[in-house]
Amino acid sequence: ELAERSFPAKAMTPILISTVLFSAYHLQLHGFRLSPFLLLQLMFTLPMGFVFATLRHWSGSLWPGLLVHILTNIPHAFGSPPSAA
Repeated sequence: ELAERSFPAKAMTPILISTVLFSAYHLQLHGFRLSPFLLLQLMFTLPMGFVFATLRHWSGSLWPGLLVHILTNIPHAFGSPPSAA
């Protein structure tokens, strides 16, 4: 919402800002170290961040993106994510 208020005339700018921040946040899962798993994480979180930000823009609510995020994470709740070992 802050990015939308900062760039009211450009719908794509807040979406891209949110996408990059969402993806950057997930880099901490890999200790910010370049590895094949970090690259895989980026390949997943960049498009998903775009989807979540677009859902937020279209709906005006965080709930649709949150629901998709939960559904996306469910498989990892019942299995172990790949390790960096």
